[in-house]
Amino acid sequence: MSSMRRAAKTRRGNSGFTLIEVIISITVLSVLMVGIWHGVQLYRDYLKGKAIATGFKPYYQAAIDYTHKYRVPLTTTGTVTGVADPLRPTVAELKALNILGVAYTGSVPEATGTPTFELTMIPAGCSGAACDIGMATNYPGPVMSANYPAYRALNFAAREFGNDAGYSTNATPGTISSMNWSRANPLGSVEGVFGTYITYSASGMAQYLVVSDTRDPNFINNVTVGGSVFVTNTVGSGTGTGSSGTCQLAQLMNSGGAGQIVARASDCVARIFADGATGNIETRSSTGSPQVRIGGDGSVTSYSSSGSTSAGIRYTGTVSTVFADNLQNNTNTGGITASGSVYGTTATFSGLTTMNSGASVTGTVTFVTTQIEGTPCGAAGQFARQADGQLLACISNVWRIQGLTRAAEGSSCTDGIALDSTTPTSTLFCRGGVYVSLNSALGRLAWLDSMTVVNGSVVPSPTCGTGSTPLIMIVPSQFQTPVAGGAVRYSYTGSGPWTVSITGAGGAEAIAWRGCQYSVL
Repeated sequence: MSSMRRAAKTRRGNSGFTLIEVIISITVLSVLMVGIWHGVQLYRDYLKGKAIATGFKPYYQAAIDYTHKYRVPLTTTGTVTGVADPLRPTVAELKALNILGVAYTGSVPEATGTPTFELTMIPAGCSGAACDIGMATNYPGPVMSANYPAYRALNFAAREFGNDAGYSTNATPGTISSMNWSRANPLGSVEGVFGTYITYSASGMAQYLVVSDTRDPNFINNVTVGGSVFVTNTVGSGTGTGSSGTCQLAQLMNSGGAGQIVARASDCVARIFADGATGNIETRSSTGSPQVRIGGDGSVTSYSSSGSTSAGIRYTGTVSTVFADNLQNNTNTGGITASGSVYGTTATFSGLTTMNSGASVTGTVTFVTTQIEGTPCGAAGQFARQADGQLLACISNVWRIQGLTRAAEGSSCTDGIALDSTTPTSTLFCRGGVYVSLNSALGRLAWLDSMTVVNGSVVPSPTCGTGSTPLIMIVPSQFQTPVAGGAVRYSYTGSGPWTVSITGAGGAEAIAWRGCQYSVL
């Protein structure tokens, strides 16, 4: 019996698997193969979605950069230089604006053609800072897989990209949508079209400056900067209006590698100009002509209303020169005219003063330097004064008094004459070692001439000076016997001529002296 069982068992082992076992094996293998195929398809769609997202991001970013850079003209004039339709720029135009690099060809994975861009103003009809801007970037065509939209690849692409990405579905083929936005499909009712959408907010993102921003910041409050601020071109302040349009009232600019500062009036006329290259600072009139220029070399130049040089300070080497038509004090009571004339009430020279031509002084000249008479001096023509104010001149290298010296009557002397220091009208002369009055020494009489006269001769009156009286004196010179002796006769009636009368002897002669008598010494 046991032998029969072993034989049956051996026959079964040699006969192979049963039909049921084969069917089960094939089923399991089929399930495994389907799983593997689906896994491969899923991974392939993942890679496709990743490629779509990666390849599309540069164009998505280009739309954002374009909007940031040209937000001001887009929301005001609606024009951008170099773009035919500013709200629908092309890939070629963005490359020309250096927003897209030259390496980008415009092609994208899984579709033929180039992406398109579309901007919208929100709300419609808005202007300036009140506008939000919608930025849509569109795939050139649907993403397909074997004639059907590749939804799994599109789903992977949207997940890879983020909430800004979406696509059109079979339920809403005319709309590209994401979890929180939807917009019209630019290709119409076409399934599987990938696209992005983001808004540039006037109340949000638009309030912030970004790198390479071309907008006017238009700060409404004070701005505090903790560090240095470097400006490539110009810093301006205020706005004015002139004949050529508007201007900045104050500017700090870079010109040719040097700084410049310009300040303008409200009518845009530049009134103050500073140049860092030359060091010049210039003020200008209301018409723009120069008035005063301070040079980098230390010179100062003043200009007349006609623009010609009128006054200033200039240097020749290290020597400075002040030039002007006239120099005067604030009240014009003293100064120097254009011809070189000095005018004023007092001119004071504290040291050696040299004049190369004639000088006319209508006031007083004070010599501050004091010297002593008889001491050596430097050069002929120099003047000084003694301590008592007496004027000295340098003659033959010795200081000499000019004019008559002043002395008191009775003071000691050696020679010469002087003026009485106590009586300015009295003249002194040296006699016997002391000064005596010339008037006292000469007396009140001054004899002019003499002549011989006889009885009946007429003597004319002499010409006398002011304050004196004509005088005649008769001195007998010949007497005849028996007359003995004679008398001297005087006449000083103050009127002439006089008739001579000699009595007591016939034919007598006399000498007539004519002179003048002064009332005081």
